[in-house]
Amino acid sequence: MAGWDKKRSFRLKSTLLDAARGENIGFNDVFLHIWKGSSPELWTSDIEWTTFYGSFLRRYIQNLTDLSSEQDFLNFMRLVAARIGHQLNFRDLSEELGIPETTLNTYLTVLEKTALVYLLPEHSENGRNRKLQSHKVYFTDTGLCAFLSGWPTKKALMDGAMNDLMLENFVIIEILKSYRNRSVEPQLYYLRDSDGKEIDLLIEENEKIYPIEIKKTASPNPSMVKNFEVIPEEIRGNGALVCFVQDDFPLNGEASAIPISYL
Repeated sequence: MAGWDKKRSFRLKSTLLDAARGENIGFNDVFLHIWKGSSPELWTSDIEWTTFYGSFLRRYIQNLTDLSSEQDFLNFMRLVAARIGHQLNFRDLSEELGIPETTLNTYLTVLEKTALVYLLPEHSENGRNRKLQSHKVYFTDTGLCAFLSGWPTKKALMDGAMNDLMLENFVIIEILKSYRNRSVEPQLYYLRDSDGKEIDLLIEENEKIYPIEIKKTASPNPSMVKNFEVIPEEIRGNGALVCFVQDDFPLNGEASAIPISYL
């Protein structure tokens, strides 16, 4: 299609379109990676999944200082894991846990500073003036998130109510890692406009904004990227729909379907 070029379709070059092509991976393989997590030990040894993450959590919490309550902190972690891909409402969390909002804010800061969670900021509606009004929360290790939110097997997670959000978490964190592995801190955001239209991920580079949607589909269509039009045309770069297609191809003149296997 005219205007579409694989080598410059959007600025996430070294992460997706210019990435080395591996074997195509399907839904089951992706969710195995999501559920099992990113720790090399889980992939290179026979350690049992629940044993690994249970031990990790005990060591992690025991090594933290100045926690008012280890159990309260663990309960907070579980609620955060169940709310990935959402803004955290501290008033609701405070009422549910019986913990002051100030303490919950401190707990979230601990999770962020120890790199267990990543907070994705909100971009302004018109894409020009950044408003860091609110953040969506994601776990940097999807296996830990699955453990905390109670998905004991890959199948349970794959068939469960959180599978879309876990996929979104996985893709966003893999993109973040791809930059940080090159010692680059990317400008990543999400967008929700006043009409409730959302874009999962924005990458801002060189005064351009590159939109990305993440879908659990192998049959993408242009309607899935219609919200990209929220971004003013003069600053909108070509975007992507990351999904379960086998090869990349154009959805329209400004957006491409990208296999999740490129991550």
